[in-house]
Amino acid sequence: MKTHSYRWFTHPSVPPSIRRELNRFSPVSQQLLFNRGINTQAGAEFFLEAHLPDEVKYTQLVGLKEASLRLEKAIDGNEHVAIYGDFDVDGITSAAMLKSALTSLNGVISTYIPHRVDEGYGLNTDAIRELHKRGADLLLSVDCGIRAIDEVKMAKELGLDVIITDHHQPGDSLPEADVVINPNRSNDPYPNKDLAGVGVAYKLLESFCLHFPQIKPEYYLDLVALGTIADLVPLTGENRYLTRQGISCLRRPQRQGVLALMEVAGLDPQTIQASDISYQLAPRLNAAGRLSSANFALELLLEEDVYRAGRIAQEIEILNTRRKALMHEAKTKAEAIAITEEEIPPILFAFHTDFNQGIVGLTAGHLAEKYFRPAIVGKRYEEITTASCRSIDGFNIIHALDQHKDLFLNYGGHPSAAGFTIENENIPELKQRLTHFSQKALESIDLTPTLYADMEISLRDLSRDLLREIQGFNPMGVGNPQPSFITRNLIVKSCRRVGSQQNHLKLSVSDGTVTFDAIAFRLGHLYETLPPTIDILYTFEENIYRGRSSLQLNIKDIRSVE
Repeated sequence: MKTHSYRWFTHPSVPPSIRRELNRFSPVSQQLLFNRGINTQAGAEFFLEAHLPDEVKYTQLVGLKEASLRLEKAIDGNEHVAIYGDFDVDGITSAAMLKSALTSLNGVISTYIPHRVDEGYGLNTDAIRELHKRGADLLLSVDCGIRAIDEVKMAKELGLDVIITDHHQPGDSLPEADVVINPNRSNDPYPNKDLAGVGVAYKLLESFCLHFPQIKPEYYLDLVALGTIADLVPLTGENRYLTRQGISCLRRPQRQGVLALMEVAGLDPQTIQASDISYQLAPRLNAAGRLSSANFALELLLEEDVYRAGRIAQEIEILNTRRKALMHEAKTKAEAIAITEEEIPPILFAFHTDFNQGIVGLTAGHLAEKYFRPAIVGKRYEEITTASCRSIDGFNIIHALDQHKDLFLNYGGHPSAAGFTIENENIPELKQRLTHFSQKALESIDLTPTLYADMEISLRDLSRDLLREIQGFNPMGVGNPQPSFITRNLIVKSCRRVGSQQNHLKLSVSDGTVTFDAIAFRLGHLYETLPPTIDILYTFEENIYRGRSSLQLNIKDIRSVE
């Protein structure tokens, strides 16, 4: 069998003193808690019950009070409020939440979501002029705007008041808006710097509702969960609390659009988890903005009519199917462009006229995950290229772009994901500069892709009781990954390829006494050389098929027994 390129890392065992402190939990739960930095009984209870941290309860984002008062004035004065959002799930849920809440007060509210291809990310001057022509008095950004210096200046010159709510990293200076709300402002003491854009918008809604108690902020927590999980921010602290509450709301769907989306995805609302949002709901909502208009997704989240919601959800499902096909083609082409020599370069570039603008970010994410290198994939036009960047642990991609900002027409993003537009004539210099920069920045980082396991375990320890313990760690995602385990010396009792492209494996594995079914996604290439005895790294999960539940191992990597 071809040796896989992944390195396996197992966390150290729990020290005896901490085992004594966590003695109310099973040995497996003790290890899982310890691996997540939780060493006390009180800390474990706080984490598992997903409480709101005290430091968050008693601290307010800078600008919330001023923004709330300005919104109150707008509602009372019948002013036109234009909500300007991003075209991803975070921006769409933010816009849907504030649109719904403010409209319920009979406010004059409109929304604007820029077209991903035609306009690009963030505020743009043409859109602001159009909103001004439509009579907007107050421009309220969600999930964008923190670097829109010139755009905000123009809006102010037109006579618009401007409130910026965002969570992306600010530049050297802030826009001269009436109010700027962002936990990552240098002068903001708010402890949760990892709020998603929808989380920032929710904090504004909470503050605003002090003046309008008829609005119940908790009614919108389902949207907060969707946007927070989709934006891949850490599900710890306040984010953990918000998403736990939001998932509870999603299990009792109160929006026709959300229910329709679950139905086309084949999800049972009563059992929905964070992973269902990550792998089923978010990609469908994003597909609208990637291949058509994000307004489809926004319309779905706001739709109250069951039949119209069903129709929009079906249209989005068609777009998502097309998105999958385009991704398959783009991944193959991007790898061929980025990897031209035997040695993998420190940063991967793939620019081409054939790429669909809507999926360059997904394609960059694929390259970064597969080759464990920062990756940049762009759609090349006649004179410019619009690109998306995805990074790896230890390499801050937005910081890297900051060092070369003179080359960009515009750019912005997070430490792990960013984007830019550049004139084609500047691409060779960008590649040269970023390659040199990344070589130095990555010198101290082991670029072997690593899979992390919480502990080694035997098959006889896997049970429904253990699965219930693991489910208590929900919501799981970035910052709180799904627990993973290593089991060694397993006999392969059966194996076959599955999937439309035969790229997955369906296995039955045994330790000689206990046998489990297993699925190994994207490991179909190992079928011909799979040895009779293997070590596996996997997650433990429930598989529900045609209404029947069974326990299953979800294999992430396979090794020959040494």
